[in-house]
Amino acid sequence: MGTVNNIGLALKKRPATMKNNNKQANTAAASISLLESTSFNLLVFMVLLINFL
Repeated sequence: MGTVNNIGLALKKRPATMKNNNKQANTAAASISLLESTSFNLLVFMVLLINFL
């Protein structure tokens, strides 16, 4: 399960790059990272599903 660890690291690193106190920008970055992780999880799931068929 290395992919899950990579996603966790990416999610932890992203908010640290935004040092400003703009709440809207922070929530936008959080939603973007969440969207990326969910789409990446979907991609991994589809690849695994295709491999097992």
